[in-house]
Parts: sequence; C-alpha cells; structure tokens
Amino acid sequence: MSAGSRATFPWLLAAASVLLAALLTYTLFVGYLPAKRRIARLQREVKELSAREVELQAKLEGEMREALAATKLPVRLDQVSQDLFATNHAPLTGYRRMLWVVGKWDGGHWHKTTAEKARELTIANQFREKNPSAAIRILVFDLPMTHYGHVEKPREVAEGLLAAAYWLNLF
Repeated sequence: MSAGSRATFPWLLAAASVLLAALLTYTLFVGYLPAKRRIARLQREVKELSAREVELQAKLEGEMREALAATKLPVRLDQVSQDLFATNHAPLTGYRRMLWVVGKWDGGHWHKTTAEKARELTIANQFREKNPSAAIRILVFDLPMTHYGHVEKPREVAEGLLAAAYWLNLF
C-alpha cells in the first residue's frame, strides 16, 4: 500500500450518524413519550367523565322522581329521563331536516366576522356529511344578540323560532 492511498476515516458519515441518533433521541423523549402520556391521561379523563355522567344522571333522576311525586303531575319519569342526556348521544345519521339557531354575537356558537370559524357551522357540516340528502340550515339572527337572545330580543326570537318551526314541519 502506498502512502497516498491510505484509508481516511469518514468524518462526515460519523457526524451524520451522531446527528441522526440525536434526532431520534429527541423525537422519542420530546415528542413520542410525552404524547403517549397525554393520550393515556386523556383516556383516563374520558372514563372519569363518563362515570360522572352516569352518576349525575342517576342523581338527577332521583331528584326528578321526588319532584314529580311532590307535584302529583301526570308525567312519566321514564319518558322524561329518556331525554335527559339525549344530546350527548345523538346519532349522526337519519335526519331529513336540521336547524341551528344562533345570535350573531353569541361568541360560544357563532363567529361574528368569519362564519367558517363558527362552532355551529362545523357541527352542521359533520351532519351534512352523514346526511347528504338532508336539508340542514343555520339561522343566524343578524341582531345585537348573544346566547341570551330570548331575554335580549324576545319578540324577534319568537318570530324567528316560529318561522324555523314552520320550515322544520314542511314535510
């Protein structure tokens, strides 16, 4: 072997290997493991929330039973309790018509300047995907009105709800 053909150590390859190992270690400890912990924590929270919902429903049914017994109203508890948490378990399919009613200043449900950012539009679009032949609308009161429109503008809300009820019952 001559002096000019002596093998040299590939420093670039060694540096790239060390960099790759550092990136993999960073991804594992900064990204993957914390994400797994967050997922496990969220799963525990969902289970706890479901258990609290069952407890709350049982408690409310007991209170409703007492209230109905005290009033002597001809109301069946099983019919009332069936609807108690119905919105938490609403099916996504099987609708012919749906309507959401919001006030334009209701920040929790509507976005005042950009409709695409509104929570109600996001939910309505989810129902549109699952019910392509359904007539789905959002009625936005273009009035200075928040979530408490029934207090702020009772006449206007009543008129809008009557029109909405008429539209819902066309078929």
